[in-house]
Amino acid sequence: MMAATNKTKKKPTVLIVDDDPSICRILEKILQKEGYNIMIVNSGKQAIKIVERETVQLILLDIQMNGIDGMDTLQFIKSISPDTNIIMMTAHPTLETARRAMEHYAYDYITKPFDVDFLTELIKKCLTGKDPS
Repeated sequence: MMAATNKTKKKPTVLIVDDDPSICRILEKILQKEGYNIMIVNSGKQAIKIVERETVQLILLDIQMNGIDGMDTLQFIKSISPDTNIIMMTAHPTLETARRAMEHYAYDYITKPFDVDFLTELIKKCLTGKDPS
């Protein structure tokens, strides 16, 4: 008789960094439905503090924020936690910001408003390393 093993897989933690509360609420609902642990902050400075003290598997990071912008936040987080995956988000896409995000090792770069199905698939791919289809 085999003993039952209780292998509870820890849910990935996703940090949402956006100074727009409505975007944070939308992302929170989407991610809760997918079963992720969610943390929300509204500044790059707060995001950096969290990454300095906790393990986060994925960050959804807005580019345009007050204070430290998303690009500076990306660079700093990658310098202290190079394995943390970061998806950059923007409502004002340019080739220059996309290029800079990729140069600083963002996992991806998406535009707002975003397609919910695309975003959930992108997050699954990012967290598992596999294409979910």
